[in-house]
Amino acid sequence: MGIYGTSESYKFFTKKPSPSLSYRLRWGLREGEVAGKLFEYLASGKPILSFAPQNGESEKIIKQANAGWVLNLKNQNEIKEKLKELYNLFLKDELKVEPNKPFIQGFERKNLTQKLSFVFEECLTKNK
Repeated sequence: MGIYGTSESYKFFTKKPSPSLSYRLRWGLREGEVAGKLFEYLASGKPILSFAPQNGESEKIIKQANAGWVLNLKNQNEIKEKLKELYNLFLKDELKVEPNKPFIQGFERKNLTQKLSFVFEECLTKNK
């Protein structure tokens, strides 16, 4: 099973064999901040195991995207049990998620650029 962290390059997602699970270890973000790497992981379609603040923006995105799990670094029992569960799923070739693709596609640069262009267009129209 390949597991790559946030310091690894995006190249790992296109390399063969690809990882079965992406993990994010992100602590200390200010409220409302989301690391850009999360969006690369979402685009990969691989399950995400994130260690991030509970009820933070990353957790909300991962849950709404149905892309994986967010664990609290302070809860070692939860981490231990989830790792066992995920490893057993991996052994049975069942480590999968059914991502919410329309939600994830909303974060693609093309779609974000289109939304931004609508904002610019609206501002220009209002100021005529």
